[in-house]
Amino acid sequence: MYRLAKTLPNVKITGMDCHIGSQLTELQPFLDATDRLIVLMEQLKEDGIELHHLDLGGGLGVPYNGEEPPHPTEYAKALLEKLKGYADLEIILEPGRAITANAGILVTKVEYLKANEDRNFAIVDTGMNDMIRPALYEAYMQITEVDQSLSREKAVYDVVGPICETSDFLGKDRELAIEQGDLIAMRSAGAYGAAMSSTYNSRPQAVEIMVDGDQAYLIKARASFADLWRLEKLLP
Repeated sequence: MYRLAKTLPNVKITGMDCHIGSQLTELQPFLDATDRLIVLMEQLKEDGIELHHLDLGGGLGVPYNGEEPPHPTEYAKALLEKLKGYADLEIILEPGRAITANAGILVTKVEYLKANEDRNFAIVDTGMNDMIRPALYEAYMQITEVDQSLSREKAVYDVVGPICETSDFLGKDRELAIEQGDLIAMRSAGAYGAAMSSTYNSRPQAVEIMVDGDQAYLIKARASFADLWRLEKLLP
């Protein structure tokens, strides 16, 4: 592909980009990929193709449920050691999840508690439209009580949303000490949360609050039902 691009008058080769996966919790896959890219860069150099940047993409994981991914500093140090012979090469990383995931929580209210012969259910006022990761990937996200000072007995719940879909769950088999009206929080919601949210089932998207120390700032207003149809037009 690079050899072909070199022959095209309207194409300028600037660099090489790769992405090997997501939520990686070990350094070795990144280092193995870097080794392969170095081999390819050297082959291209022999063909007279000089690269100006190397984008190693994202993929650095975060601790959702006890994982111990490498710290970004450790990741950067290992990459710099691999690339120490390429001082003029711009190195680009895209660690979006590692930056934002554990900087955000999704707070939701327990609307109802109910039980059948086999399970307890906590029905909350958020759903798969606000946080689709559990429904889409069966992703595990920690769920905790917002007020953990209350002395209550714990029970095991499936935490589910109000959307009429069997996949509308946020967490299964979670031990919680909750009552109707309590607030609970989904942790690690700063990545792939709001960005993947939707207005499915005519549900306005959630408000977003930025907390800085003891200050809180509204950064995205709560949507209204009128916002859902604001851009729609009737036929003449």
